[in-house]
Amino acid sequence: MFSTKRHFEIFSTFTLILFLFAGLGHSMPFKNTQKAKPTSVKRRNILKRAVATVAVGAGLLHSKGLSALSRVAKDNGATKSKQALSDSNKRVLKIATTAPSGTELVEALGESAQLVGVDDYSDYPKKVAALPKTGDVVAPNVDAIASLRPDLVVLDSNQVSTQKALKDLGIKTFTAKFATTRDVQTSLTALGALLGLEARAKRVNREIAHVLHQTPAEKGKRVLVVLERNSNGNGNITAAGPGSHVDELLAKAGLQNVLAHQKNAFASLSLDDLDPKETDLILDLSQGGRSNLAEWKQNPRFRNVKVRALTSGAILAPTPRVQEGIDQLKDLSI
Repeated sequence: MFSTKRHFEIFSTFTLILFLFAGLGHSMPFKNTQKAKPTSVKRRNILKRAVATVAVGAGLLHSKGLSALSRVAKDNGATKSKQALSDSNKRVLKIATTAPSGTELVEALGESAQLVGVDDYSDYPKKVAALPKTGDVVAPNVDAIASLRPDLVVLDSNQVSTQKALKDLGIKTFTAKFATTRDVQTSLTALGALLGLEARAKRVNREIAHVLHQTPAEKGKRVLVVLERNSNGNGNITAAGPGSHVDELLAKAGLQNVLAHQKNAFASLSLDDLDPKETDLILDLSQGGRSNLAEWKQNPRFRNVKVRALTSGAILAPTPRVQEGIDQLKDLSI
């Protein structure tokens, strides 16, 4: 494309040529001046009008050219800006996570290949087991995270001190709340927007919404879902109460939560507080649950209660794998 200056020079030159041509026409000798005069005058008038038209046109084109070129430059700048943003989103990002739910968000958006580090408990997808660790969920290892040189760290909203420490190091973070399935959907939308994956996030959220809108199955067995146990045995536990993501999964699976009457979504209590006669199944999702099955049987109060142990990220923490969690609960209750 010609520059504005060059654009005007071309029109100025063309105008000068027409003026010269008009002058030559005026001085050209004719054998019969009387007869040639009308033609000569006519030619000069035509040329003058043409010159005037070209001159005005040149001026208008120069003026409009500046405006047009300005618009083109502006449009090109906007295009380049959008392209740069697009290129930034398309380049390979290095993402680290500090909680299983965060890791699963990245996986649901189809970006697990960008993961360079995950927390100690992330186990889905299976390939993340081989990745460097960012530490415990309760206290992520800031030095370990920084050593990975991530472009983005996906944090749990409870990891406030970790977020501050990473911010001080100039490391970008994304904070998400992971308490319910609704939180997962909200976080998917926000992270999808940040990574330029809005369409993918919408598709996953539609799938989750479809599962949540299904009519719950008829109420079946009464289930106690143990999430954590203290190190001294199974006397004190943390179990899923009303309003928790596990409580929601139980309802969709057609199961009853033994702790539906509790006030807190995550209830801390002693087994002495529970009535074995009101419990059909104990589902132990705590760390080491399988190895502690014998302890459950040794408790005389729960000797006749069926106990199942399972390590399942689809149930233990809020994730996009809602349908998988429901199906697992159904299978365990058989």
